[in-house]
Amino acid sequence: MSRKHLYTLSALYLYIPMAIFLVGWTPWWLGMPLAAAGLFLCLNIFKDVVGRVRLGSSLTEWTVAAVMLIWAVHAGIGEFAWQNRGDHLFRNAVFYTLCDTDWPSVSGSDMLCYYIGFWLPSATVAKLTGSMLLGRVMLVLWAAGGLWLVIRLVFEAIGQVKLRILWIFVFFSGIDIIPFYIYGHSIDRYLNAGWTVPDFGAYSPLAWWTDQLSTIYWIYNQIIPAWLGCMLVLGKAPTRAIPAVISFMLISSPIPSVALFPAGAYRWVRSAWYNTSSLKTCVRQLASWHLWIALILAIPIGLYFCANTSASTHTSVYTINSMARLAKTMIHIGLLLLFEIGVFIPFVWRYVKRDATFYILLATAVCALFVRTGIQGMDFASRASIPLILFMSVAVGRFATDWNHQRRAVRIAFICIALLALPGPMCEVARTTYKSLSVPLSEWADNGLRSIFDSSDYRDNFVAPASDWPLGPSEHSNQPL
Repeated sequence: MSRKHLYTLSALYLYIPMAIFLVGWTPWWLGMPLAAAGLFLCLNIFKDVVGRVRLGSSLTEWTVAAVMLIWAVHAGIGEFAWQNRGDHLFRNAVFYTLCDTDWPSVSGSDMLCYYIGFWLPSATVAKLTGSMLLGRVMLVLWAAGGLWLVIRLVFEAIGQVKLRILWIFVFFSGIDIIPFYIYGHSIDRYLNAGWTVPDFGAYSPLAWWTDQLSTIYWIYNQIIPAWLGCMLVLGKAPTRAIPAVISFMLISSPIPSVALFPAGAYRWVRSAWYNTSSLKTCVRQLASWHLWIALILAIPIGLYFCANTSASTHTSVYTINSMARLAKTMIHIGLLLLFEIGVFIPFVWRYVKRDATFYILLATAVCALFVRTGIQGMDFASRASIPLILFMSVAVGRFATDWNHQRRAVRIAFICIALLALPGPMCEVARTTYKSLSVPLSEWADNGLRSIFDSSDYRDNFVAPASDWPLGPSEHSNQPL
C-alpha cells in the first residue's frame, strides 16, 4: 500500500460519517453539494504524497490485524461480548435510535444531538438491509478497521513496524493504582456495586485520563476517530491536510478535535512559514481552497452541537475563589500530571524536549481541566486529554524501538513503571472476560434503553430542541427500520 492510499483511507474514514450527516440532517440542496465538496477535498489533500507504507513480517501483520479485531469485539462493540454497564446503555440507545427513526432523529419536540458520527455508517447499513444484525456486524468491523488504520499511522510516525509498538499502544496507561489509594478510594466500593474488578482510572475529581485500552470499552465512538485524526495531524501526513482532518473529526469527536486545534494550527502555520519566503506568500498558501472548504463543512456541525441541551445548560468554568481552593486544585493537577504523564518523561525526554507540539498539547489538556461540561462535569476535561496521551504513547513507542541501546538501569526502571501501570488495563480485560464467560449470552448487551429519547438521568446529554436545529426540515416523521 502506498502512503497516499493510507492517508486517503484514513481521511475517508473520518469523512464518510460527516457526508452521511450532511445528507441526512440537512436539506438535500445544501447537504448534497457540501458532501460532494468534502469528498473532493478528501480525495485531493494527499494527492502529492509519495512512498510506500512500511510493512512487517507476515506474522507481525496478521498479529496486528487480529489484535485490532479482538480488541473491538472484546470491548463489547456490536454486542458480541459483555458490555460495561452504564456507558454502553446510552451508546446502544443512540445506535438503536439512528436505526429506528428517520433522519434527523426526532421524537416530539426533541432531536437526537450527540457525537453520532461513528454509528452513521453502520446505521446506514442496518437501514438499507433491514437487519440490525448486519448493522452490528458493520459496527464492529468499522471499529476494527479504524483501529487498524490508527496503528498503521503510529508505525509510520515511529518509522518501524514492531509488535512492541503495538503492545505499548494498546496497554499504554498512567500509574492509576497509586493515586487511587492516595485519594482514599477503596476497591470495596466497586465490588459492593457488583463490579468484578475496580476501575483505578476514576480517581481524580477533575477528569478521567483513562488508559488507552479502557477507552475502547467505554467511549469507542469518540476515541477511534480521535486517534485517527490525531495521528494524521501529529504524524507524518502533509500539514496542508490539517484543517480538513480537524473538520472531518467534528461529527465523531468534537472535544478531541477542539483540543487538537492549537497544536494542529501551530504545525500548519509553521510548515507554511518554513516553505515560503514572505509573510504574504505564507498567508496566500494558508488561505487556500482546502481551508475554505474545511471551514464551510464545519459550520453545520457546529450549529448542530450548539443546540445540545446539556451543552447549553451544563457548561461552566471551574472557578478558584480562595487560596485554599487554589492549593487543592494545584495538587489535583499535579497528581494527574505526575502519574499519567510525568512517570514517562524521563524515558521520552530526548524525543519531546524540543518539540513545541508536546508543550502545546500539555497546556491545552491542563487548561481544559477548568472547563466543566456534561451532567457529571468532566466530559470536556477528560476528552481533551486524548491528543496528549496518544502523543505520549507514541513517544514511549519510540523509546521501545531503541530498547537495545538503552542502559540496563533505564530498562529496569521502565519495566517497573510499566508493571505499575498495568493494573488499570488488565482489570478492564479481566472484567469483560470474566463477565463474558459467566453471564448468559442474552445478558451481554446493556440494552435496557431502546431509544435515547426514553426517560433517563443523562437524557439531556443526547438531545436538543428540534426547533433549535436551523438546517432541519420543518416536519419529521419517525418510521421504524
